[in-house]
Amino acid sequence: MKFVRKNKNHQDSDIDKTSELKLPPWKVLIVDDEVDVHAITRLSLKKFEFAGKKLQLFEAMSRLQAQAILTEQSDIAVALIDVVMETDDAGLKLVDFIRNELKYSLIRLIIRTGQPGIAPENEVIEHYDIDDYKDKTELTAKKLYSTMRLALKSYSNLSRLNTNQEALRKIIDVAPQFYQSQSLKPFFKKVLKQIIDISNHLGAQNRSATVNSGLILTVAHNQVTLQSCLGRFAKPKEIQADIDTITQICSVQVFGGKSKQPLPPDALLMPLELHKKPIGFIYLENVSHLNQADRDIIHILAHQSATALENLQLYFDLKEANQHVLQMLSVADQARQEAEEARQEAESANHTKSTFLANISHEFRTPLNSILGYAQLLQKDKNLTLKQQDKIDIIQHSGNYLLRLISDILELSKIERGDIKLYPNEFHLTPFIQELVKIFQIRAQQKGIAFIYQPLSHLPTFICADEKRLRQILINLLSNAIKFTKRGGITFRVKTEKVTEKTLISEPKSSRLRFHFQVEDTGIGIAQENLEKIFLPFEQAIELKNKPEGSGLGLSITQELVEIMGGELHVESRLGQGSLFWLELMFPEALDWEESSAKIIVGYQGPRRKILVIDDHEENRFVLISILKPLGFEIYEAEEGVEGLKKLREFKPDLIITDLVMPVMDGFEFIRKVKALPEFRQLPILTESASILEFESTSFCDAFLSKPVSTEELLELLQKHLGLTWIEKEMSLIEKEAGHEEKIESLAPNPLPLTPIKWPSLAEVMTLFELSELGDITAIIERVEQLEQSDAELSAFIKKIRQFMKRYDSDGITNMLKPYLEENDIELPLLETTMPFVHLPAEAAAIFFDLGLRGDVMAILEQVEQLEPTDKALESLLEEIQQLAKNYRTDEVCELVKPYL
Repeated sequence: MKFVRKNKNHQDSDIDKTSELKLPPWKVLIVDDEVDVHAITRLSLKKFEFAGKKLQLFEAMSRLQAQAILTEQSDIAVALIDVVMETDDAGLKLVDFIRNELKYSLIRLIIRTGQPGIAPENEVIEHYDIDDYKDKTELTAKKLYSTMRLALKSYSNLSRLNTNQEALRKIIDVAPQFYQSQSLKPFFKKVLKQIIDISNHLGAQNRSATVNSGLILTVAHNQVTLQSCLGRFAKPKEIQADIDTITQICSVQVFGGKSKQPLPPDALLMPLELHKKPIGFIYLENVSHLNQADRDIIHILAHQSATALENLQLYFDLKEANQHVLQMLSVADQARQEAEEARQEAESANHTKSTFLANISHEFRTPLNSILGYAQLLQKDKNLTLKQQDKIDIIQHSGNYLLRLISDILELSKIERGDIKLYPNEFHLTPFIQELVKIFQIRAQQKGIAFIYQPLSHLPTFICADEKRLRQILINLLSNAIKFTKRGGITFRVKTEKVTEKTLISEPKSSRLRFHFQVEDTGIGIAQENLEKIFLPFEQAIELKNKPEGSGLGLSITQELVEIMGGELHVESRLGQGSLFWLELMFPEALDWEESSAKIIVGYQGPRRKILVIDDHEENRFVLISILKPLGFEIYEAEEGVEGLKKLREFKPDLIITDLVMPVMDGFEFIRKVKALPEFRQLPILTESASILEFESTSFCDAFLSKPVSTEELLELLQKHLGLTWIEKEMSLIEKEAGHEEKIESLAPNPLPLTPIKWPSLAEVMTLFELSELGDITAIIERVEQLEQSDAELSAFIKKIRQFMKRYDSDGITNMLKPYLEENDIELPLLETTMPFVHLPAEAAAIFFDLGLRGDVMAILEQVEQLEPTDKALESLLEEIQQLAKNYRTDEVCELVKPYL
């Protein structure tokens, strides 16, 4: 069968024979007041062709004639314009008219002048929107040919770009209309019409060609179906044979097979695809004038129509589903009512559970506090037998475990209710990290495993974050690592990087710090199928025989807190090999702390105030006394509530700070009894507790402090409840870092005179200096304790040394002692700069150097044990390496062995 088209007179014409497309000419405007110039230009361009199109020349002898032509002919491609005509700047005025009044941006403007002195090239190019500037003397026929070719190429490209932009804008305007259709027939008709319109718009330059006939066919259930037709296909019955042929070609493309006849050469068959599968076809005729770029744009609109068709099908499916739902309305209503009742019951039960947990907090804690309190008292009884002492220890241990369990349950309950709030504050990061490291180094040592701290980058001195919650997260992760590790060790890594965020244009960029925390252990590990379970409440995804003590709430609470702080907790683990937990948190940079000086509180104005401190732990009372007494407060102490009531009546304090968990009479009972006394009913009472629980309400007291007590928070509460005005002084940050933290008792009635610090003997100072050079904090602690016992007058010196020891700052001790030794003409030991006379094998040195670079403390210690010293010098070197490794100074191990490589 032959694929033919029928014209209006029903005469058959073979569509395989298509006439060549006649392309419209390029329109060129020549503007010059010299007749010879026009003649030469016509002659030079007589046989000019570009892209298969000839030229159509328009000529004007003046600016006004040119303006008239341009107004009528809006599609002129190039204009050759003289400058000096009826006026010296007639040509330049014409340029201004074209660009600014007619708004013709596509036309290429070429200035050619015989008097360049009147209109210099650089000035014209700078002030007028032209595309080229030529001197008539240089614009030969050959030059004119190349200039015209470049101008037409530029115009053609810009025209194509402009046409494509307009087509894309039209697609953007039209596409939303596709999604508004609610029936198939209008939808397909609209799609086909818009695609034909876009095709004709893209071929606007080739006016001899027009797309007016097309089809849309869809594919479903192994069948191709005609959906819409325009042009010569408007009466499908008359040309059914052609439609059948097109349908058969579409079927072959989808289902395979052989086509009986190819498509006509000027036809376009474009698939409608959805998720890379054909759902239909668009067939257009008379499109040979469209290039590949045009067809790509048409394809964009076709893709939009395919997506809209999918949405329309979803609409039909939804409509059908809604009808089904309407039929089952009564059943659905009943189900909704039952679901609502169940939801209300669940909410009521959850609320009851939360209320119950909050209300029984005191009921649990009161008897538990008594049990723990009396257990502490019994532990001090020297008349107990070893068997009785063991039983008391069991009571104490079990009570503490139950207290932690209650706190975890209440914390989880509070998280479930969404009552957790963050209280970010600026705090000193270095002691915060060192405190955690010290705690878990001790715990690891007690279990006989290693604990390695690795800062992977420079850490800021201060950060702004919720210190309590960050500590809680890290303690939970490190505690788990210790708990589940029997051999090997734990590695705690911290890294920061600065992230700059853009704010409003008028504001400077704000800096934030991204913290990476990692806790890696060599413990029992977790099976892959149990990794998700470990974050569920009360879940411990390990075998019963390996199950340690715990509620199974730690990781669940930790994950919730990390998410509240804007991070995400991750885990990788292998059963029997260990686990790696890591998280990222973003904190603002505490820029205010970077100032060279800061104000510190040294006292307060007005009469001396009396404060009663009640706590069963002497060290807790000592912390508060050491903060408050130097500021001029009179401090009275009590160990529990009964003694507190006695001191209250005796000294009549201005404010009370009491612990909540105490033996004999706890803080809750004490507060109730104080509030029952009329003369003390308005007395401010601050409570403190080491529990991670934040109380729902502080109605039973005036404020709540969590342990460890924050000095800033404590002083802020004292200022609020006692109406204080602080006395402040400037202190440099260097002074604060060096440990000069003595408070000035400006309001004390009889201040003590300042006395000079007494130093130990030069030999003792030299010993401490050498130990600090080695970084041997343990040996320094032992030496300082000996000095303290031998001479009480060294207390001020020892206090300064201990301030550095608390931060593991051996360099600070070295810097403190060095000037004193130099003043006394003591020759300090110099570091060896040449090869020392110790026989350390190069192979061993290379091993130590590599392990030091990796920070592998355990491997360094094992290597020291394996080496047998051949002489005392080598033995001394190995001891020094061992000491540096024990103090986690692996970088100095590298420096020490470097000369032996």
